[in-house]
Parts: sequence; C-alpha cells; structure tokens
Amino acid sequence: MSWQYRVMVHRIPDDLPDHLKEQWEDYYAIHEVFDPDNKEGKYGFTKEPIDVGGSSVNDLRRILHGMLRALDRPVLEYRRDPEGET
Repeated sequence: MSWQYRVMVHRIPDDLPDHLKEQWEDYYAIHEVFDPDNKEGKYGFTKEPIDVGGSSVNDLRRILHGMLRALDRPVLEYRRDPEGET
C-alpha cells in the first residue's frame, strides 16, 4: 500500500439546497490519496487539497513533479462517508 498525488473531482453535494446548487460548479483539485489502485476501489485521501510548500527549491520541484504525474492518472471522485468524514 502506498500514497500518491491524484486529481479528484468535487461534485455538487446531493444534500445541497436547490438554490445553492445553481451557484455550484464541479471543481478539480490535487489530493494525497492512499492506496488508490486497490482491487476493492476503496481509498483514503486528504480532506483538503494539497498546497505546495517545502524547505527547499528541490522539495518544491519533487512535489510539483508528483502533481504533474497525477494529471496523467485517472481522476477520482471526492466523496464523503455517511458521517460526513472523508
């Protein structure tokens, strides 16, 4: 099991009131995802999208390269469990 950067699509929540759904647009963000390629289709991920930051320019380069690789992988659905947690 491992983690990787992945693009996730945030869709209109089903429980959003209709008057707010008109203002909502799906958006895409990069998250850290744990075990995204397992056979059961279950994976863990960071609740918030990832910011780019590090202690050196090389750290930033490594992170950005990982994020660029995420653009070539399948997009995952951002989803909440019934309790509202990711």
